[in-house]
Amino acid sequence: MGAGHSNHSGRPDWAASAQQQAEAEAIARAEAAYQRAALEDACRAARQAEYREMAATVAQQAAMREAEEARQQFEAEQVEAARRAQAAHEEAGRQMREREQAEQAECAAREAGEARDGEDAG
Repeated sequence: MGAGHSNHSGRPDWAASAQQQAEAEAIARAEAAYQRAALEDACRAARQAEYREMAATVAQQAAMREAEEARQQFEAEQVEAARRAQAAHEEAGRQMREREQAEQAECAAREAGEARDGEDAG
């Protein structure tokens, strides 16, 4: 049996071997395409996970900035409240001193008036 012999299907051996080679190449291409698709899916999933992680980091940084701004605002409000309380305390002290001075002046005027009345009577 030489090069022209045929296999059981009646085709020459070279045709069967060419078909087998074509089938093997098609299978190899399909496997390579499957591998590429699987790799692309894995890369896509990794990118999505990375994007989610970046988004979470950005959200955490924004929350930290907001918390810091709120803390600074709270501290500023505390300073302002303390300043107002001090100003109110000083104003109350000033008003009390004015009242005391007015009472002392009134008392002195009364005493002077009484002394004049006593001199006029005497």
